[in-house]
Amino acid sequence: MEWDSVIRVVLSMPPHRDLALAKLSVPRPQASGFRRRWLAEPRGQRADWERVMPDGRSIHVREYRDFYLVHWDVASPSRSAVKHLVYDAPHWLVIAVAAGLTALGALMGPGAKVSALGSLMAFGRVLLSYRRPQAVEALVTPLMTTG
Repeated sequence: MEWDSVIRVVLSMPPHRDLALAKLSVPRPQASGFRRRWLAEPRGQRADWERVMPDGRSIHVREYRDFYLVHWDVASPSRSAVKHLVYDAPHWLVIAVAAGLTALGALMGPGAKVSALGSLMAFGRVLLSYRRPQAVEALVTPLMTTG
């Protein structure tokens, strides 16, 4: 199987929905135009790869020991960090806003610190209630495991 076929399948799915692939079923990502993505959320993967599409969407490959998880992002973090934060990683945007409000409150004095703490707690609740869909589509090829 070639990566172009995988990309067609992934782009037909909703954003952020992972497709699992056995590593032996496709060539290595770097041999097919993917570049290493250095800024990625740690989820136990060995590496992250990215291929930016002409329309700005990004195919994101998480590499694990025996398989890949592949999905598409609305925006590539290498092309538009803000758009990526808003559409693909809003939980990190919430953290950044909370940190900014806390810093602002610290600069404004004791009374503002209390309101900044309240803002931080509110954003924390939003963050804790946020659950990104983690569904994984049916395997294109069975995962191969070594025993």
